[in-house]
Amino acid sequence: MEKRPELALWKDVPTTWDDTKVVSGLIGEHAIVARRKGNDWYVGGITNNNPQTLSMKFDFLKVGKKYDAIIYTDSPDGSKVLIETKKNITSKSELAFPLLPSGGFAIQLKEK
Repeated sequence: MEKRPELALWKDVPTTWDDTKVVSGLIGEHAIVARRKGNDWYVGGITNNNPQTLSMKFDFLKVGKKYDAIIYTDSPDGSKVLIETKKNITSKSELAFPLLPSGGFAIQLKEK
């Protein structure tokens, strides 16, 4: 259990927030929510029982700032293993997440 990469995210997730944004959502279909603590953001996305690709814009971030993102997504093979990816993100970034049925993703964004 200690070797699961997402445990680092759970350790860092704050319990109180300075801001919350609903990035995207449709009742019964999907939801993407971003929450900020200080200069850092935490984003979570989930889908219903249907596989779908969710696109996400990062226009809620500070313009002109850069962020280090750690992205956790479901494994495409449907196993319980999560995939960890690192990217540089700005307010102009856009990502697409192909999600499995009842799938999701999580992102930790740290301002540089």
